[in-house]
Amino acid sequence: MTSAPDDSAPDDSAPDDSAPDDSAPDDEDSMTDWTDSQTRHDGGVAVSDEGDGCVVRLWGDVDAALRSQASAVMSQVLDRTGPVVMDASRVDFIDSTGLAFLFQLVKVGAEDGRRVILRDPPVLVLDLLDVLDLSGEIPLDFSPGGHALEDRRDDAELIDAPDRAGR
Repeated sequence: MTSAPDDSAPDDSAPDDSAPDDSAPDDEDSMTDWTDSQTRHDGGVAVSDEGDGCVVRLWGDVDAALRSQASAVMSQVLDRTGPVVMDASRVDFIDSTGLAFLFQLVKVGAEDGRRVILRDPPVLVLDLLDVLDLSGEIPLDFSPGGHALEDRRDDAELIDAPDRAGR
């Protein structure tokens, strides 16, 4: 004789569709999707056509986690013609992998006779290029009112101010 299920005890085998599942998925395929969506949230790189060339937009954390995105973007840039603008205005962090990507774009552009510039890099990118003695290796472009250039001028004034006041 079959008894009716006991409604007083929760059934752990049935999925609860009422709340989203924020935990990492159990299977390998789902894990890849979850990891990719988290990576896109933290940082990214994408290319789009603009004028007679293209713009490579970088945002958030530009690091080794974006390697596959960067490779795909590099292929797309190679399929296009004209100048390349690397828009770094929304970069929060960049590591050696991200810098290598920028330099690869510059190198590929030079080999193809294309102009490649880094537009509106934040102070952290400019400082990193300075520390590595590479600041003259990537052509820079600043939009009017670009914050990075203004921030750098402000920093320089703060650094120079004590010297001027004390002498």
